[in-house]
Amino acid sequence: MAGLPTRVAAETLTGGCACGSARWRVKAGTAMAALVACQCRQCNQMSSHLLAATSVAETGLTWTREETLTWFESSDFAERGFCRACGCNISWRLSDPDARETVALMAGSFDDQSGLRLERHIFVDYKPGYYAITDGLPQFPDSD
Repeated sequence: MAGLPTRVAAETLTGGCACGSARWRVKAGTAMAALVACQCRQCNQMSSHLLAATSVAETGLTWTREETLTWFESSDFAERGFCRACGCNISWRLSDPDARETVALMAGSFDDQSGLRLERHIFVDYKPGYYAITDGLPQFPDSD
């Protein structure tokens, strides 16, 4: 969803859902990907608009609170993590743990979003017609 890791987290990052029952931490030095906006139909349904996310190396990610973290099998190869208490969409990952190296974290789940910068749009061929992408960032018809 958010591409291959191309940089590292300069500091420890934290985030989670709106009610605080599902929380994560990414340790400093963990490989991270660029922040991308996905316009695919599934992301549109899950977020009611586009969905912005970045991928991190799973080895650097810790779920620090999981009481309400639920994984929804959203396709035959992937699952989405959300809080069953408040409904927040938090994460996306491959279903097969043997194939999984990264986990996507939704931009809205970051406690501090000030360091996030959107770098590209993916699945723009599936974008709803009610808005135009006008930010000048690269656009890809499918995945990048």
